[in-house]
Amino acid sequence: MGANNSKPQTVQIPNTSPFQISREVLERVEKATKAEKGPVAVTNPVQVSVASTCEQCNCKSAAAGDAAGTSSSDEMQAYQQKQMEISSSWARRSTEIEEAQFTKTLDRVHNLFGQPIKWAKANECSADIDKMEKQLISCYRQYGKEPLKCAALAKTYHTFVFNKQVAAVQSTTHDVQDVKGGDAN
Repeated sequence: MGANNSKPQTVQIPNTSPFQISREVLERVEKATKAEKGPVAVTNPVQVSVASTCEQCNCKSAAAGDAAGTSSSDEMQAYQQKQMEISSSWARRSTEIEEAQFTKTLDRVHNLFGQPIKWAKANECSADIDKMEKQLISCYRQYGKEPLKCAALAKTYHTFVFNKQVAAVQSTTHDVQDVKGGDAN
């Protein structure tokens, strides 16, 4: 219905951190695949390339470092740190875009419909409501694990707000009827 004017927005994020599979996982997958095809008489260990590299980042895998006898844990930690930095920068950028879009949308809504009017301020009962809200919040903090102890206070708050809202709606309808009745004379 209203989607005719909307324009989809997409952001492409490349996957810079390929997943890594250990030798044991690869062997289990191979065994499961062979078991599905039929019974296997002899299982041979899976040969994995020792100097396998990632196509996108050309980083040597952990298996290559272990086989060569060198410690690649520093390299892996540096790689993981770099990936975390990239991930956090994307998350930060995504949050910034989301907040900017929310602000723009909120401005558009306010331009279309105007600023909302809080009925409690219009009916001069906001002080009472604020006082009751503070009492209710302090009760819930005091009895955090036993919220039913605040049920009577919550019911009083709900009844008060509901009655004020009904009174505000009724006074609005009476004002409209008075205006219509005054025009008829």
